[in-house]
Amino acid sequence: MCCRLASTGLSRKFQATNVFDNLPVAENLRLAASAGPIRPSLLFRRRHEIQVPAAVVELLQDSGLQDRMDDLAGSLSHGDKQWLELCMVLAGSPVLVILDEPTAGLTVEERRAIGGVLRRLASTGLSIVLIEHDFDFVREVADRVTVLHQGKVIAEGSVDEVSRAIAVRDVYLGASA
Repeated sequence: MCCRLASTGLSRKFQATNVFDNLPVAENLRLAASAGPIRPSLLFRRRHEIQVPAAVVELLQDSGLQDRMDDLAGSLSHGDKQWLELCMVLAGSPVLVILDEPTAGLTVEERRAIGGVLRRLASTGLSIVLIEHDFDFVREVADRVTVLHQGKVIAEGSVDEVSRAIAVRDVYLGASA
């Protein structure tokens, strides 16, 4: 199923990190890149020739993971696993990415960094669907918001429009928000 979805240009990241702990970082990326259509733009790594999009190489550099390609993914911190999984999501050059709470369990600094990455990726034309309960983070990264409650849309629009919606204030932000 995952490979079929990836072949359509869709990639997704669940809230809990989902990396192969017993494999090196490089092999995690290789497996992710092979799951979908690959339009490689940069060849890196002397020993483990892996082709991934330039955006992934940039994320590896930003996160410091480019120096940990031989490390087992299981030895990474929670934050580094989140970065690795984001790199894995992008490795197959998707056109649509679904991210379920990508900053869960991260520090404020890590959240800001992920937010910057998401804004940068969106500016390249990548479509991102963000599932997030932290409205402050949504406010930082989203252009358009759809709020669901019990499976039904209760508000849709810009972040400001949605944050002013009475139904959203009552259900998620508190009536005094």
